[in-house]
Amino acid sequence: MNTAVVMLSKSPVVDCCKTRLTDRLTQQEANALQAALIDDIMSNILPEPDYDLWVAAPTTESLVYFQQFTSRLLVQCGNDLGEKMENLTDQLFSQGYDKVVLIGSDMPLTTSELLVEAIRHLDTCDCIVGPAADGGYFLIGMCRRIPEIFRGVDWSTDKVLRQTVQALDSVSLRHNQLPVYRDMDEWPDLVYYAYTEFAALIPNTSRWLKQHCL
Repeated sequence: MNTAVVMLSKSPVVDCCKTRLTDRLTQQEANALQAALIDDIMSNILPEPDYDLWVAAPTTESLVYFQQFTSRLLVQCGNDLGEKMENLTDQLFSQGYDKVVLIGSDMPLTTSELLVEAIRHLDTCDCIVGPAADGGYFLIGMCRRIPEIFRGVDWSTDKVLRQTVQALDSVSLRHNQLPVYRDMDEWPDLVYYAYTEFAALIPNTSRWLKQHCL
């Protein structure tokens, strides 16, 4: 089946990234961390014959940074995160894709193996979710349009995963979940990744963490 994987991300060159960390970091440092995360994720998901990789960024200017990774580029359109994700999935299904998987740029352990696992789940269910430790999710994939999962959600809260599952249940859709992983959004997340054995998988992020005394 024809699958699109879409990474939603800001550009560490023109956007303000990782703003929840700027009580401990300068904006320049936060953007450098975002760049390291993007480099590690891209290294671990490219090249991959099982899907087409797209990047969706806030503006056309933001997309320039991602031309080094892929020529499949989209501008995010919508008033909130849910509307942006719904519009992206609609656009890609309209292009003929059978499956669409959305990921962020905050979960450093995203790999092609993890994406392929998610894609395989969509052979037997309507939606696959990758739960994040903070109550959100780092991945969501579907084999059909499911607008309900993008509406009425309290984004950037610990209710996101629960509300998404409730939405799927409300329309009687089959869904599965991947193992729980941890996004890198808050200072304790940086400490977690600094002191766990992931350096070989995320060398750029690990280097950044060591340089900042973590």
